[in-house]
Amino acid sequence: MNNNLLVILLIGHFLGDYYLQNDRLAKGKKEKISHLLFHGCIYLVITMLLVLPIGKTEALFVVIIITIGHLAVDLIKYLVGKVKGGNGYSKVDRIFKKWDEQGIIYSVDQLLHIAMILIVVYVYGRSYEVPVTWHLPFGTWAIRNDVLRYILAIIIILKPTNITFRALFQQNKPTDKTVFVKDLSTGKRIGNMERLLVLAFLGMNQYTAIGLVFTAKSVTRYKRIIEDTAFAEYYLLGTLFSILATLVVYMVIFVIK
Repeated sequence: MNNNLLVILLIGHFLGDYYLQNDRLAKGKKEKISHLLFHGCIYLVITMLLVLPIGKTEALFVVIIITIGHLAVDLIKYLVGKVKGGNGYSKVDRIFKKWDEQGIIYSVDQLLHIAMILIVVYVYGRSYEVPVTWHLPFGTWAIRNDVLRYILAIIIILKPTNITFRALFQQNKPTDKTVFVKDLSTGKRIGNMERLLVLAFLGMNQYTAIGLVFTAKSVTRYKRIIEDTAFAEYYLLGTLFSILATLVVYMVIFVIK
């Protein structure tokens, strides 16, 4: 499989589907087809910008196919949302609501998007190799494949991991909304930094240092953990998910080639 093209397209996917899609657009594309098409245009543009400097016209065809597939998946989700019942009380509505709360719809959506990229790259990208060189207006920039992989890993373990945790475990969040909202922003920043540190330690083979990161985190939250059982459980869930997500990303990107 064309590893360079695959990594670049995955970078484009996570940028287009997470960093360049805010909550308003994510909700809007469930209600209006115009928002869905706007998201598709953003996805196409960011992926094109990453692929165009490579100078391979075949790769542009791959980008178009992937964008069409991406829109097709989102369109199916949009249509299902429109015809599933509408009144919120039907059996179908209750099933979809349960699946949404459990993160099943979110997971299937992302798995289909990533599977689409893998299949298209395998079918159309195996006949040629994409050099890791970008031809930019100010010169040619050569970039190593391992650097591309680290860029992809960093992109995944930040905002996409935060959103994935929220989608999968929204039923487990503390019921105290005031406290939850207050801690949410700080928790995201702490989670981002801990995952970056874990990724760095994994890259340097300093596995024992990973434990120090979570020990320091637990010490700062010790009083809250002791006093609030709900928070302690949510904190532990978030911490374990943070470790697991970073390990899985590292294994898939760097170990399984």
